Amino acid sequence: MKDAEVLDAAISAIETLHWNLWAWRAMVKELGDVRAQYDSTKASLEVIKQQTDQLSVQLEAARAEFPTVQQQTVEAQKRNAELDREIEHKVQMLKQYSTAIDRITGAAA
Repeated sequence: MKDAEVLDAAISAIETLHWNLWAWRAMVKELGDVRAQYDSTKASLEVIKQQTDQLSVQLEAARAEFPTVQQQTVEAQKRNAELDREIEHKVQMLKQYSTAIDRITGAAA
């Protein structure tokens, strides 16, 4: 093999190696981006898990409080009904007083 042929073979090998190195560099760079996205997604999932746990605690607290609020609602509705009956009774009394006053003032006239 002549010196020129050896050099040609070496250049060809170096060009192939060079091309492979560029391809590997691109893959490593892409894998680095994938790793960053993976780490970011993993951190986001952890935050979501914590938020889900907090919401579960709040939901259980609301469920525990619901019967009390429901009972308070029933009591408030009963009180409102009592007040409505009281108002109706007082309206009737005022009408009776007004009628009596009209009779008295009419008789006096």
